[in-house]
Amino acid sequence: MQIIAVALFIRNNKVLLEKRKEDEDNYAGLWAIPGGHREKEEEIESTLIREIKEELGVKIIKFKTLGVFRDIDPTSKKEYEHHAFLCLRWDGAITQTTEQERIKWFDIDEIEQIPKHAKLVETIIEKVRRRR
Repeated sequence: MQIIAVALFIRNNKVLLEKRKEDEDNYAGLWAIPGGHREKEEEIESTLIREIKEELGVKIIKFKTLGVFRDIDPTSKKEYEHHAFLCLRWDGAITQTTEQERIKWFDIDEIEQIPKHAKLVETIIEKVRRRR
């Protein structure tokens, strides 16, 4: 099983998602929460900080753990363990990189209506809604 760290960014009742490239080895072509794979023996918090710097060009300053979510990727059929974090503060401007096809802020109350999104997005956002 692959272990992933994902970062949920929320601003003005909008959540940041990334459109995965069609040729990705997981969640190909789907809108997903930014993040990436843990390297061997890496602490999951270090994975979070490293991956978000690579994917969005920002340094996470403060975050809160949302939980661990298991999911089977509908495109690769592989099982993943996602460690989800809510980013409370970050340094720098969020920018699109070569890591994804596109990034976009979506209204948090309209996530279910986004075509081709990873169902895990709904699960994690629902947990955030319950905490509010």
